[in-house]
Amino acid sequence: KARLVSEAGPAINVALLAPSSEQATLTVPAQTTLPAGEAEYRLEVNGATGAAPALMLRDFIERKVVAGVLTEYAYTGRVVADASGATATMHTASDAASQATGVLHNGDEVVLLRTDVDGWYQARIAKSADAAQVGVSGWVERWLIDNQGAPPLPTAEPTAAPKRYVGRVYSAPTDGAVQ
Repeated sequence: KARLVSEAGPAINVALLAPSSEQATLTVPAQTTLPAGEAEYRLEVNGATGAAPALMLRDFIERKVVAGVLTEYAYTGRVVADASGATATMHTASDAASQATGVLHNGDEVVLLRTDVDGWYQARIAKSADAAQVGVSGWVERWLIDNQGAPPLPTAEPTAAPKRYVGRVYSAPTDGAVQ
């Protein structure tokens, strides 16, 4: 009988495949609920934990620090800047028109839950200056986290210069005929 044990949560039963003195391959049943965030586990076989190093199990892909929620991006409509600083909205879907779920600030730490949707991350706020936002999950445009590939500044439509006519009134050869 093999399982992963941790002080952070309940034990996880695993199947131990072809163990040797140097290596063991584990499979975790698909229905297993992993802890939110990350937790350290040790392999326990037949009730004893060996000298094997601990495993870090995570329910996320990677950690990132939010770097693109800057007042200079207020022109995009995705960043709101006021006296307290700049904020951006997390959404229920990978669509800027979807319902808001949370608020991001530059410098917040997020964990990425999904990275497979073009232009978007599904993320959970791990650390924030606003404690009420910690643990909030949602979709956010990648450029708001990575500060790369922000929408370009809008360019003004060129306006045609007013036409000017240069010449003297009543100096054309036909001016006398028109009068």
